[in-house]
Amino acid sequence: ASTYRTDIFGEYSAATDNDTIHLVWLDDRHVSGGQLYALTHGMPDEANLELYYRSRKDSASDWTKEILLSKGLRYVFFPSTAVEGNNIVVVWQGYQEGYGEFVPSDIYVITSRDGGKSWSHAERVTDNATRGIITGRPQVALYKGVIYLFYIQGKWEEDNLVGGHQTPWPIMFQHRPFPKV
Repeated sequence: ASTYRTDIFGEYSAATDNDTIHLVWLDDRHVSGGQLYALTHGMPDEANLELYYRSRKDSASDWTKEILLSKGLRYVFFPSTAVEGNNIVVVWQGYQEGYGEFVPSDIYVITSRDGGKSWSHAERVTDNATRGIITGRPQVALYKGVIYLFYIQGKWEEDNLVGGHQTPWPIMFQHRPFPKV
């Protein structure tokens, strides 16, 4: 995609099942300033990045039409994708206020039961941002109809840096059945 975020904030995730690749990426087509701003100021502006999806079968001559997964949500980062048959799950870190990876945030999930043709509404699966907790860097797996979600969780503590680095945060785990409807 020509609007893929190519700076340090650019992230994508790909997963395959049989003969199809499923791709999600952070996109800056609606960010004022976009990549030029990032190059001249060293960081993106405080507008919203969006998360898009598309897929392609080995036998197809082109990719499917792009689908915006994060419509109406702000500040989307670190997507992860898993596929099992026609079931697809995408997770990401997101937040409503502030800017940057170490801002209080939550994890969101969206699913498709028909190979990416239609999608559920995005659902927030943690409730930590309101308590000042950073919930981020999600990873997801889908196995035998169960979504397995892993992420880090903690608070930024400038007074608790060890050797110039934040003390380690725990890796959290959730699992839930893939939605039936």
